[in-house]
Amino acid sequence: MKEGCKRKAVTLVHGGWADGAQLRNDFTIASLLDSMDWMPDSMIAENIARLYPQLSDGSKKGSKQAVIFWRSFATKVHSPVLASLRPDHVPDLDGRERVGWYLSQWVAKVVPNVNYDKFLCQGSGNTFQNTPAQDAKVIAAMALHALRTEKSTVEFYRSQGDAYDGFRESLLPDRDLLQNFCLPWHRAPKTWISVGCGTARDIEYVIGHLKDVKTHLYLLDLSPDLLQMAKERVEKEGIGNQVTLVVADILKAYNENGTPNESEVKYLTKDCKPLPRLGECDLVTCSYCLTMIPPWESALQVMVSMLNKGGTLSIIDFTKRSDKPSHWTQSLNQWWFANDGVYFNNEHTNW
Repeated sequence: MKEGCKRKAVTLVHGGWADGAQLRNDFTIASLLDSMDWMPDSMIAENIARLYPQLSDGSKKGSKQAVIFWRSFATKVHSPVLASLRPDHVPDLDGRERVGWYLSQWVAKVVPNVNYDKFLCQGSGNTFQNTPAQDAKVIAAMALHALRTEKSTVEFYRSQGDAYDGFRESLLPDRDLLQNFCLPWHRAPKTWISVGCGTARDIEYVIGHLKDVKTHLYLLDLSPDLLQMAKERVEKEGIGNQVTLVVADILKAYNENGTPNESEVKYLTKDCKPLPRLGECDLVTCSYCLTMIPPWESALQVMVSMLNKGGTLSIIDFTKRSDKPSHWTQSLNQWWFANDGVYFNNEHTNW
């Protein structure tokens, strides 16, 4: 090692690999080993944001395209930030290609025109908590909905009013993970449709991202009452010029030729950008909504059709435990959530 340092073939850095990367901006390989197994997504994003600009993307004449290599105890890519690198799995055919106790190895090419600093933008920091009376109000609405022979989704949510967000704050986990690290902020999406957006609670996780990237957001929901609450949130956060609020059923929102079906679409504000045609959207999300759409396969087909080439569809929702799908607790969950208009289906995860 000392000999290598003398010949300037080796440079020692006291710090993390992102610190070492600051020495130059033309590295052609970053070998990160298993360090990211121990990092939360926020730390991975911070380090990749510092590393990526120091790597050669091959766009300059005579330069090489760099690669990022890492190994892991996981059998799959364990972080959405790493997944956004679009890595290839390094095959291990005879056991000689990896250290024995690591279960997988990955390599990703560095590409131009991406900016991982965008993952580091901040949300509003707001949280919501109900009083016992507000929770009782929501539970009563769920009970009445369960007893009705004719179900009305619009009336169901209207009856919950301002208690909606607080009741679901802990009931709908990992929405912050989806919004912060599963969406392609590093590629600066220009159009985003949020299907079944409800009160738009989710956008508070990424207010800073929206403002920085200047994404135009279409908030689409069946309930005008929930969208009215979304409108108030949008105005409070100062992004009204970036948002279109759309009352529509996703299954009726488009004509067969791909244009918005104006007879089935209502906009809450005047002079707003209309829904884009099918095939013109960079990003579509569906957060805890797919399980509330009985013809879910048709809804998914529409969402996929909304995307342009290379677009992103991001979904988070309830499901049964894959390791114990027939356990009595899963049957209880299925019955209970059905009272809230949420219908579990094992096929959701197999689509």
